[in-house]
Amino acid sequence: MHKRLRGDFGLALPEVAESEDWQPSSYFDAVANAVVAKRRWSIDANAIELGFYSFAKQLMMRDLEPGNWPNNALASHPLVRGLLGEGFAAEPAVPPEAVRRDEILNPADLIHVADADSAQTRVIETVRAGRNLVVQGPPGTGKSQTITNIIAAAVRDGQTVLFVAKKMAALNVVYDRLDKVGLGDICLELHSRAAKKRLVAERLDRTLQAAAGSSSTDETTRQLTAARDRLNQAAKRLHAEIGDTGMTPYRALSIQIAAARRGFTPDARLVEEAALWTGTKFAEKARLIERLADLTESVGPRNSHLYVGVRRRSALQPAVFQRQIPKLQALAGKAGALAAYATMVTNYFGLPPDPTLAGVKTLIVIFRAISHLPRGAENIAATIAISPSPRRTAEAAALGAKWLEQQAPYLHTVHPAAWTGLIAELRAPLAQGAKFWLTGAGKAYREAAGSLASLLSVPLPKRPADRLALLDAVLTSQALRG
Repeated sequence: MHKRLRGDFGLALPEVAESEDWQPSSYFDAVANAVVAKRRWSIDANAIELGFYSFAKQLMMRDLEPGNWPNNALASHPLVRGLLGEGFAAEPAVPPEAVRRDEILNPADLIHVADADSAQTRVIETVRAGRNLVVQGPPGTGKSQTITNIIAAAVRDGQTVLFVAKKMAALNVVYDRLDKVGLGDICLELHSRAAKKRLVAERLDRTLQAAAGSSSTDETTRQLTAARDRLNQAAKRLHAEIGDTGMTPYRALSIQIAAARRGFTPDARLVEEAALWTGTKFAEKARLIERLADLTESVGPRNSHLYVGVRRRSALQPAVFQRQIPKLQALAGKAGALAAYATMVTNYFGLPPDPTLAGVKTLIVIFRAISHLPRGAENIAATIAISPSPRRTAEAAALGAKWLEQQAPYLHTVHPAAWTGLIAELRAPLAQGAKFWLTGAGKAYREAAGSLASLLSVPLPKRPADRLALLDAVLTSQALRG
């Protein structure tokens, strides 16, 4: 505590006198005089603060004082100057960005005791080249296994490594990885309970006694090189241009996969034809398809276009075109007259004007529906005329008229409750009982016949076929009503 106050705040606390007449109050007064220059500092003479303090790192803190290093070696070290003052100069990447890793790195020279991808290999080889770098990444991206490989490679190259971390968990993860691959003997733990003289001496002895060995063999290296070359060759073929098509297998497969996701299956004949296209022809086809897509979006699908089915006849003579002019003029006149008549009708009934073929078809549906309405249905006709969607209303009215027509013959035969009752379950026993009427009706048939009789305003028909026909008529009317 004395050292901390002296170093951080420039305060020197009075020493505790070793005499029998020493009084705490006198010492507190002396401490109060020592801190009087500090604002908001005071002495609480009636309080006790208990705590556990570890001084294991006291020597480490003392080692970090520049004055304890001869010739200012600590402050002048390049790494310390770079981290705390001058920064680091930009250095070219190792290996260079534009160069494929496999073209310059021999598997026999790579020291990987844990899995490493190309990005991690670049980090490892950059460190082995003596470069300074910072690696950043979220959890789970392989930083600890990269550190494991860096430590293993450094030891393999005859170097020593000091690995420090803010959290104990990070140290344990890397140590566990090294120990799992048989490199626990190269590690010397200098933290927590392991930082004891006896344990450190035992670890040093075990490491010195361990036999040096290689973690790989020539055969393993040969197999790794062969596997790498096969994979690289497959990737090369996948991205190589096919003839003069300007297309690679990778791109062709990507196009077909994208089409499959949208529910399109390329026609086999089209695929065979596309294999003969050049890059220029493919670009022209793509341009035409984009143009077709734009036209479809603006004017609608081809099959619903006004001129679908019309074919261009380049062999027609000028006289043929001349003969078509009067017919087209007559057709235009009739179309104009139809549009004018439709406008007159809509104005008469107060409907929104729509002098198009679709509008004329809607008028036809409306008037046909109205013409089939029974007497007394003037309200329905008025509803159709003023509806914001007259075509849909007319279609619903036509369905209602059909329902009334279906129901009319049975109005005085069937009780009103039958039109909405759950009677569909009666059909199966009635139909089954009718088949075996000559050999005797079953219980289910008799119960169904009784239920049907309760829904009638007249006696139940005697013939089973007539009973079934009556039930089917009611069911049909229910379906139209729903």
